Amino acid sequence: MPIDQDELAVSLEQGVLTTIINGQCMVIDTGCPSSLGVNETIDVLGRSVFLNSSLMGYPWSRIQESFRFPVSGLIGVDAFSDSTVCLDIGGGSLKLSHLPVQGESVEFLMGSPTVHCSVSGSIQNSIIDTGAKLCYAADREVILGGDFAGIAEDFHPLLGAFEVETYELSIGLFGYDIVERVAVAPERLALQLSAMNIGAVVGTNLISRGVLTIDFQRQCVAFDL
Repeated sequence: MPIDQDELAVSLEQGVLTTIINGQCMVIDTGCPSSLGVNETIDVLGRSVFLNSSLMGYPWSRIQESFRFPVSGLIGVDAFSDSTVCLDIGGGSLKLSHLPVQGESVEFLMGSPTVHCSVSGSIQNSIIDTGAKLCYAADREVILGGDFAGIAEDFHPLLGAFEVETYELSIGLFGYDIVERVAVAPERLALQLSAMNIGAVVGTNLISRGVLTIDFQRQCVAFDL
């Protein structure tokens, strides 16, 4: 439930960022350009957000079924387009920030923030995605130098469920070197990422390590451990 109009209580459900609005579970996905649902308007941090019934030709009902837990809608980056938000997954909050962001100017792709991070020393243009429970690399050669960390089950709302190899390795991001699991993207996901000139995905397994602040209006991002 909302803590107040400037703050939402958040948690991870199977690695995906969620909140409760009007008693309903909502996914918060910084990798999705549009908010999705059943053609209704909800209040998100004091702003009216319309939930579209489809994305890229996929109906919300089909996307909804892909989640492995009950979900009533998805809050995309269009909900935050003129805001600065501070995400503290460990502290369980997503709140509006009214302070200048002391971070890096970054490029946004369809409203989603992208950053340059180092994966095992290879610089990758990466999208910050709170709808992804794992970090991903589009090119398996980038991460095969890491230590094998097992097979993980995951899913993509448009691609369905799949199993992926994961490797533990060093990720350089915002001046930090963080050892984390990175998965080899399935072929269809890798092709999708490559078509957008994205080499990696920064998922919640890494984001939850610290506090992420995104200024959507000024296109600036900060991350603090």
